[in-house]
Amino acid sequence: TTTYKVHLSSMWYPSKRHELLAGLLKHEQNAKIKYDANLDSSLIRAIIVPHAGHSYSGDVAVSAYRQIKKKFFKKVVVLAPSHQDDFNGVALPDKQFEYYNILGYIDLDRNCLHELSEHTGLFSYRSHAHAVEHSINVQLPFIQKFCGSNIKLVPLLIGNVSLQQV
Repeated sequence: TTTYKVHLSSMWYPSKRHELLAGLLKHEQNAKIKYDANLDSSLIRAIIVPHAGHSYSGDVAVSAYRQIKKKFFKKVVVLAPSHQDDFNGVALPDKQFEYYNILGYIDLDRNCLHELSEHTGLFSYRSHAHAVEHSINVQLPFIQKFCGSNIKLVPLLIGNVSLQQV
């Protein structure tokens, strides 16, 4: 099993559990003050958030994530750009790949990933791309806190795609 452990260090988000949880709480408090909104979770189908380090974009990201009612969604699909690996199409993590950080493991929706790989040439297994990329990993603490621990993750790294493929 290839387990993806935190490689982001403290430049992306704190590497100690208590510091990360305190940071998430601070971002939530800041988001309430700066970007106060109360939306009906049942109407939300997608959110768009930045993927910079939490110190740069945490308040903005949390302002979107906090609109989600915990346990409302069962599946979270993350579309993220690939910065480190150059490839065509969309990279999927393979069957042995796991996402893990200091808050724990995140279950992948293996059935959905398999279906994507089977039904189109656009998607292919590229665990190395996931192992070296930050754009999904930086979202994981937000997903864990605001979506709950029972969700299934579908992490999709976007490589070179044509307008027709999009």
